[in-house]
Amino acid sequence: ELNLRGLAPQILGRVSGSAPYQLSVRGAKGRLPEVTGHSDLTGLGLDFPAPFDKPVGTPMPLDLSFRPAPAEGAGLERADLKFGPVAATYVLHAEPHQAPKVVRGAIGVNRPADLPSEGVTAAVDIDRLDADAWRALFVQMRNANQGVPPMPPSATTAQFAPNRFAVHIGELTLLKRHWDDVVVGASHADNKWQANVASSQVSGHLSWLPGATRGSPGTLQARLARLVIPSATEQDLLGQAMAQPAQNMPSIDLIVNELIVRGRDIGRLEVDAHNFDEDGVPVWQLDKLDISNPAATFTATANWRTARDFGATSDEDSPRRTALDFKLDVKDAGALLERAGQPHTLKAGQGTLSGKLAWRGGPTRIDFATLNGNLAVDLRHGEILKVHPGVATLLGVLSLQSLERVATLNFHDVIGEGLPFESVTGTAQIAD
Repeated sequence: ELNLRGLAPQILGRVSGSAPYQLSVRGAKGRLPEVTGHSDLTGLGLDFPAPFDKPVGTPMPLDLSFRPAPAEGAGLERADLKFGPVAATYVLHAEPHQAPKVVRGAIGVNRPADLPSEGVTAAVDIDRLDADAWRALFVQMRNANQGVPPMPPSATTAQFAPNRFAVHIGELTLLKRHWDDVVVGASHADNKWQANVASSQVSGHLSWLPGATRGSPGTLQARLARLVIPSATEQDLLGQAMAQPAQNMPSIDLIVNELIVRGRDIGRLEVDAHNFDEDGVPVWQLDKLDISNPAATFTATANWRTARDFGATSDEDSPRRTALDFKLDVKDAGALLERAGQPHTLKAGQGTLSGKLAWRGGPTRIDFATLNGNLAVDLRHGEILKVHPGVATLLGVLSLQSLERVATLNFHDVIGEGLPFESVTGTAQIAD
């Protein structure tokens, strides 16, 4: 009986059936052995997301070889593996009674495994990849493994991992959104990942620095020329991704020069945030949230606190609180509403909308039952235009239907098609 730990039992639990194989070992005294193996795996079923889903009865050939490589140098061996769409080649330095050391290597998915001059590279070309399905699988395996301490990869295993990637995905499903024609070039050095990303929806540079200790939050930095956020195909996972405990949220340094949401140009986005501990309470501090366009500038700071004790149901039960302090400086209220999908509602208009809000829960969804705070509006020198019944009006709280009737009685020669105003001011208190 195998005494397997970690994720190995979960992985083997998704393999069913049996398959014959051929294995050959040849050698001579004073030289390294030569090993070859083959199986078409027709009798095995694999229950994994694509491209590693395979019913019983469908072949997915597996070939491996391990042989001396005198052309590479004395004492070196070459290891080759082919498994379905995956090909891998490594040059190894092997010594008796010691784990092999990787000299260089290459991995290809639907691409040849061409050996680089140094390091380990990966070239990936996939028509479709459902990253959400792989994420759900890893979460399921991790949850099934609760109570078992995670086993970090050994130094021997880690050296087989690529430190440079060239990836092309025709259609990537991530956070329940489709990202088209994704191209990523990534490299890993000094414990830091860096990547250039280009697709129909995003282009720019990203870097990721892991936390100082295993399990601690890292730092994400991104400089994007353009980001188009596609509509969610079903239940949105973006909010779920932000629903992690505050102590697990990374520090963020993000600039997007052009942000498009639901087909609307929002403008330039800047985000600065960091994670810290305050009297034993994890806090994710949003130091800066700026959104600017020719019509307005939105600035905000916030913090998100959670308890330190997390269990299997921490997402639902852990006490959390979000506090937000914001200000919207409006240069042209009419143009701002048009960007928000409400054209011909206002003409011109300048002023501010500011407030302080707090609610129980995470930052991506306001819990109106526990919402507290205050709001203040000061809008000047604009004109309320003619609107149709049911159209959302200024700030989404006032119905202008009665104003429309006033503006269209007998005053067209004076005010035209709208109702001008010099000042609209107000304050509000919100209590749960």
